[in-house]
Amino acid sequence: MSQDISKTRRAALKTGSAALFGSGLVTRVGAAKPSNEYVGIVYDPQTKDYRGTASGRITERHQNLVGKVDLNGQSFSINQRATNVAHNEHANATLSDFAFQKRGEHERNNKPLQVYATAVDGGNISGITDYGVNAPKRGFILQRKESGQSESDIVDELTSSLERWK
Repeated sequence: MSQDISKTRRAALKTGSAALFGSGLVTRVGAAKPSNEYVGIVYDPQTKDYRGTASGRITERHQNLVGKVDLNGQSFSINQRATNVAHNEHANATLSDFAFQKRGEHERNNKPLQVYATAVDGGNISGITDYGVNAPKRGFILQRKESGQSESDIVDELTSSLERWK
């Protein structure tokens, strides 16, 4: 991975995680029967501009993510083990990192779609997708949908939080 991609990835993951923590949207462990339904946004990691909606049905078990994600119309499945797990003392949360490639229909110019993501306490997920050095990257933030929450309220809150990080 080139240094430029690495910097963009770190900035996007930092923005996504900060948006989740800063908006108060982090789901805490111990909530009643967690949902596997996620709602969120897609954004430009360079400008922090909103680029569309995101959704998914994802289950996490023992640092494994399994499910399906849709990022503004591009869907892909996930079945991935965490590459790194760390406890963040400041946020009192466990962060699990994931990195994987999607080939086949997800390739562009013979380059696989690369996905880098961080899950917070087995709940909310932020990440970035990348096709390589000269391709645009997309950041995403997915929040676990709890009962009583509307999708539009979640998207509005995430978008507002993203605006604060510009």
